[in-house]
Amino acid sequence: MERRYPVLRLSVKVLRVLAWIAVAVAAIFAVVGAVGPSMGGIERLIVIGAAILYGALIFGLLMIYAELLRVAVDIEENTRGTRSAVEALRAERAESPASGA
Repeated sequence: MERRYPVLRLSVKVLRVLAWIAVAVAAIFAVVGAVGPSMGGIERLIVIGAAILYGALIFGLLMIYAELLRVAVDIEENTRGTRSAVEALRAERAESPASGA
């Protein structure tokens, strides 16, 4: 079966890469927040927590969006395959003589 929507397939891959980049950037910010500027204990924990939360949120949203695009492409492929199968069955029934008539 022909593969359609190459841009959507590429978008899924790009979104997954961006999701992992967001995790890496958040980890870097968390480390910089932990060892970086001279802050009090609670401010340092807030920076680390915010970086981790931000990274997890962006990662989750990008992965969800990538999966939604993938599901849409899969639904289209399955619908097209079902249509082909139904058309083949109709053609087969139209060619065979009616039994019992």
